[in-house]
Amino acid sequence: MKIMLAEDSKTMRGLILIMLHRLGYKDVTEASNGKEAWKHLRTHNCDLLITDWNMPELSGIELLQKVRQDTQLADLPVIMLTSRNSREDIVNAVKSGINNYLVKPCNTSQLEEKIDTVMGTAKKGASPPAQQAQQFINNSRKEREGDFGPYVLCYEAPTDYEAFTLGKSENLLAMYQDLTTTLGNLNRQFPGMEMGYWIEHDSKEFTRLIKTTSQQIGLAIINLHRTEGIALSHFIGLKYRDEVPTFLLCDSLPMLTQEQKAGITKFKQQVIEREKLASQVENILRKHLIPQTKTFPSDLKLFEIVKGTGIQPVEGARVKVHYVGMLEDGSVFDSSHTTGVPLQFVMGQNQVVAGLQKGLAQMNQGGRAQIVVPPHSAYGQEGYEDIIPPDSTLMFNVELVEVTAPK
Repeated sequence: MKIMLAEDSKTMRGLILIMLHRLGYKDVTEASNGKEAWKHLRTHNCDLLITDWNMPELSGIELLQKVRQDTQLADLPVIMLTSRNSREDIVNAVKSGINNYLVKPCNTSQLEEKIDTVMGTAKKGASPPAQQAQQFINNSRKEREGDFGPYVLCYEAPTDYEAFTLGKSENLLAMYQDLTTTLGNLNRQFPGMEMGYWIEHDSKEFTRLIKTTSQQIGLAIINLHRTEGIALSHFIGLKYRDEVPTFLLCDSLPMLTQEQKAGITKFKQQVIEREKLASQVENILRKHLIPQTKTFPSDLKLFEIVKGTGIQPVEGARVKVHYVGMLEDGSVFDSSHTTGVPLQFVMGQNQVVAGLQKGLAQMNQGGRAQIVVPPHSAYGQEGYEDIIPPDSTLMFNVELVEVTAPK
């Protein structure tokens, strides 16, 4: 699907672009004002227009009016993305022919819902098995490596994976339906945590992930249907011992061979019969995937996802930090990833909100964490312009890229 994104704020445009890419929309054209967007729409095919309201040259409403008056573009679906959310504004946008309305800042789920509604792609009934399987694959961490939080690493042997992609494995379809549903519920309870899953069918790639990925892997689920399952679980045990819990799936415990039983007892793997996984998956994910909370006297909270191995930043240290700033519902208001350049500042010089700095002081270089900052350590009762409402709790997904000790 071809999407035109018109937004004069470079930061907000970058945030929406990241969300669209995570939703699988790669063919996106950007415009920094309404006039630029209109010129492109007149000369190129487009399936959806997402436009800001307040823009130079040509506002979003003026752009919408031009679109509706053009015989070639009159039926183009349009989503208005804006911070203007009064009833009067919404009524005016609807009268002008808007298809849907999204208040910014927003999160990926909200954007997806609006696009699905406008394009008529919201899920209606059950999809064919092969299509369901492809949706599970597209939404896995392997296809969305930019996601932040801990994930479940799943291994399926090549023959099983092929059957799954063809929609010929009811067991795997049911398993990933249970897994994704549970992850979706947990992500709604912990906005911004971005917990996910990775489906791997190449044993070499699985081994590489174990070698190179840190504790971002919350747990592993390995299908025992093929012989390499035991060997891969042993590799995890040797690498991480008890740090990455490993669950081995089998069709029936009594049907395990003596060789399999002997291999299982070598490390502390847990064996689960496939039909019993559904009843246990929520408890398993809650126990092993959600990072432990560290709460500090100022009501600051720290969810440590990856423990850093470098030095801690003290007052006077210069730090480089990649971050995503969110409201409490996961709506993104700022991100260093829009430019790809980490934020740099000196600790103790009030260059960022106090709570973010306090949270970073508890981390080590190379670490990744979600820092939850209460209003009194952020923007307080005033808020910040029309971006941060008054008395807002803020969440920051941070990666402490580099710490330079003070001289």
